[in-house]
Amino acid sequence: MRQIILYKGEDGFWVVGCPSLPGCISQGKTREEAIANIKEAIAGYILVLQEDGLPVPEDRLLTVTQYHPQRRWDQDVNTAVYR
Repeated sequence: MRQIILYKGEDGFWVVGCPSLPGCISQGKTREEAIANIKEAIAGYILVLQEDGLPVPEDRLLTVTQYHPQRRWDQDVNTAVYR
């Protein structure tokens, strides 16, 4: 499983990207839909790289910090600490 970054966009949709696969981004109306969509996008991305004989980038560990006025995000973007 690759790391993903998941956040709510300005339009209310959930946006999700896979940093280790440049340009691999998806979205969904719900978190669950966005995660399902990025899993499909990741599988397709890797398949195309393999079909073209290109190397598949290694996953890389990221620490993501995000600012929001009403909450503070600690190391894990899925854990919000409300003030």
